[in-house]
Amino acid sequence: MLLIFISPKEPAFVNAKQFQRILKRREARARMEAGLKGARSRKPYMHESRHKHAMRRPRGPGGRFVTGGKNDGENDENE
Repeated sequence: MLLIFISPKEPAFVNAKQFQRILKRREARARMEAGLKGARSRKPYMHESRHKHAMRRPRGPGGRFVTGGKNDGENDENE
């Protein structure tokens, strides 16, 4: 096992066979972020129709979508 330093406080152990790929991915991520410093014009969502549908769906507490199949502990008094 090799040590990889994620934070200066505690090292993390990684698989030795994956170490070179981890370093390569870090370099690629650093290059990408350096090239995109000023050009950050990304849309907040990709598909307009999906966004509109999601905005119309009812939401429960915490912002989650309400599904029709679950009762979440609510008892119906219609018995």
